[in-house]
Amino acid sequence: SDVCSSDLPQIAKVTSPRQLTDDGTLFVGVRTHTWMTELGLMEVQLLAKLNAREGAEPVRRIRWELIR
Repeated sequence: SDVCSSDLPQIAKVTSPRQLTDDGTLFVGVRTHTWMTELGLMEVQLLAKLNAREGAEPVRRIRWELIR
């Protein structure tokens, strides 16, 4: 799956950033298992987009957690 800018508002509706650790792991809460699977498939593209932001802390990996 490719991530384009039009996907970002939809992704933002179903996710909640939780923590960025010192080793660059970003923990993100996700509302459904379906979205967690979909976002996992997009992880490489999401990391590229996150790390392209100027002045951003580097994100090395994303850990998806189901919001309960």
